Amino acid sequence: MLCIMCIFHSLGRRVSIIVISSLLIVASFASSFIYNIPSLLVLRFLTGVGSVQAYTASYVLALEFLTPVHRNRFNVVLNIMWVLGGFLLTGLAYFVRDFQHLCYAIGGPVVVLVILTWLAPESPRWYLVKGRHEECRKVLERVARINKAPFPQELFQKMIKKNTVPQQKEQLTKQAEGDELVKRGISDGELVAGDACEETTVTVRAGRKENYLTLYKHKDTGIRMLIFVLNWTVNALVYYALVFNVSNMGGSIYVNFAFTNGADLLGLIVVFVVVDRLGRKASYEAFLLLSAVACLATVIPFYFAEPGMTSTIVNILSLIGRFGVSSSFNILFMFSSEFVPTPLRTTSLGIFSLSSRLGSVSGPFIADVGVLLGGRMKEVLPLLVCGIAGLIAFLSALILPETNKQSLPNTIADTKNLIKSQKKKGTPSLGSFVRVTDLDVPVFIPDRGTSEEESRLKLSGI
Repeated sequence: MLCIMCIFHSLGRRVSIIVISSLLIVASFASSFIYNIPSLLVLRFLTGVGSVQAYTASYVLALEFLTPVHRNRFNVVLNIMWVLGGFLLTGLAYFVRDFQHLCYAIGGPVVVLVILTWLAPESPRWYLVKGRHEECRKVLERVARINKAPFPQELFQKMIKKNTVPQQKEQLTKQAEGDELVKRGISDGELVAGDACEETTVTVRAGRKENYLTLYKHKDTGIRMLIFVLNWTVNALVYYALVFNVSNMGGSIYVNFAFTNGADLLGLIVVFVVVDRLGRKASYEAFLLLSAVACLATVIPFYFAEPGMTSTIVNILSLIGRFGVSSSFNILFMFSSEFVPTPLRTTSLGIFSLSSRLGSVSGPFIADVGVLLGGRMKEVLPLLVCGIAGLIAFLSALILPETNKQSLPNTIADTKNLIKSQKKKGTPSLGSFVRVTDLDVPVFIPDRGTSEEESRLKLSGI
């Protein structure tokens, strides 16, 4: 999974989605023709890798088109599609009992994804950090033209200069000397002369010398990246343990699965309402704490509830835990994406996703721990494990920075500045709210009818 994300980062978001989705289509359809277990396991493995990476790459592509105010709406809409997919899967599994036909039904819609991605433009941020400024300009001009809004040329040039890494060169006092250097060329990057031609700055593509491991060379970013890895692992463990625990609940597995999807949908609605008001961090902590407390509280009915009501109360608390962790997981996707810099965003999300697979793989074993150990409290043992894990993740997340209404960082230096700025003024956390303004120049797509002056003001953060 990590190798796939590293390789496809150099090809771009759009190409990554097309290639990975094509792999998903082939693996899904081929699964219907396999009649031996080893081959089927390989194809199901490829299907799992393809579905996760297609989702991640699609998320990053769309996220990098958006300004801070629109990211929450996009995140909620995308995750509503995830929940609707869960309802659709429930219906398909109930009515299509033949495995071969089910493979066709699941793999077919991915063909539509490939076609739509082929028609979509590449991420302008990816072009920007790769130094492909002309292609970045063409994408933004196309979007502005579709929106019938003017393209802010001045701000585009400012954005290019702002997202390069300056290295001071010797001062030039004559225009002729500057022209001579331009003619000879400088291997490190592109020469940009100042207004008075008194100083020349060599600009290097942002992210050219940065890789994923560079994040861990800096104490501030390294510690917080490890915390994000831990939180992805725990969220996946709790989420999938509660998903697989559905089979241990009384009643129809199809009805129970539909109820848990309903809890996910309710969580998304609440996330949409509160995440911009409270911020990413405070909202994430609140929902994760709710999930942990609900899971831990399942022990109470065994001591205080009537015997006939114990299972019902445990099921209700389990649904509340599912509601909380589903909401926190949705916020975590956006929260962590807004923390890592653009050149490393796809790779970092690949690492986070890989760590979450460790949690999801543990989910079935956690769900069956009560069955394996037995005893009077076997029904709540999986939920107690989930509650303890959630509480640990909650405590670790207290030092993460707030990313709400911040521009996406384009370099590791931007991420470090985000951490330092919030260390000075205090990071909004659970139970608090701090208004945060944009610190950087985002890739802004003007709304329909927006004048060039209004676009300039929005890009300037005013």
